[in-house]
Amino acid sequence: MTIVTRGFDSGVVLRLDREHGVYLPGDTLSGQFYLEGISRTELGGAELSVLWFTEGKGTSDLGIHAVWRFQPEECPLDWRWPQRFSTIIPRAPWSYEGFLIKIRWVVRLRISLRGKSDLICQVPFKVGNLPPLTVA
Repeated sequence: MTIVTRGFDSGVVLRLDREHGVYLPGDTLSGQFYLEGISRTELGGAELSVLWFTEGKGTSDLGIHAVWRFQPEECPLDWRWPQRFSTIIPRAPWSYEGFLIKIRWVVRLRISLRGKSDLICQVPFKVGNLPPLTVA
């Protein structure tokens, strides 16, 4: 599963290794990201996170499972080459598609650009294999 976000004549490519995007607790979630058309001088930093959030009735909730922060001055990477990441999927919460509430998982990449708006891209994936809720 690949997501490409473009803006300001530049691009962010975020890709998960598993095409179908369904993971069970204990599975390894892995992927890569790279930047196209962004120079080191305009790059303010990057943050990659694996997180879940709720949608629907009531108060929204959010949990961060893993996060990596990259600062260009601390991390002399060539951002044009794929940067790998991986984490182990936790036991809970599972993805859920209910009528009143939904639990969604994403890999989110935020690129901070000096003097410009941040570039953000997300790749959704599912944890667990719960079937969608249906009306009987």
